[in-house]
Amino acid sequence: MDCKITFTKKGRAAAAFTLMELMIATGLGMLMLAVMVWVVLFGTRSFAAMDNYLDLDQKSEQTLDHLSREIRQADHLTAFASNSLSFVDNNGTTVQYQYDTNAQTLNRHRMRLAHLFDLSAHPDQQHLRAVFHDQLHQRKIDPN
Repeated sequence: MDCKITFTKKGRAAAAFTLMELMIATGLGMLMLAVMVWVVLFGTRSFAAMDNYLDLDQKSEQTLDHLSREIRQADHLTAFASNSLSFVDNNGTTVQYQYDTNAQTLNRHRMRLAHLFDLSAHPDQQHLRAVFHDQLHQRKIDPN
């Protein structure tokens, strides 16, 4: 039996990667890069969603605070239903909250009604009614 010992050259040729090793390393690197990009995109989307929820929560809290403050300071309740609430505040202004089920919005209306003023006691009641009527149309308030 003839045994021959061979040595490889130490140098540049021995330190290089083979084509298969290079392709495997590139594939694993691209896979890790894709996972990192997915994590960053998912994190950014989650952060934006949390920011929207926080903003919605703050606005809801402010709206409920304002609504409860107005209800507590109301002079008397004039009408109510399952989706609306109407009352007169301490300034004599009628305030109405109405929930629109189709648009899912809560609408607030403030109006000063003509029956809150005693126009008949004034000598120039026609003039006062005309001025009041003009003010209602300028503010786009429905007197009824």
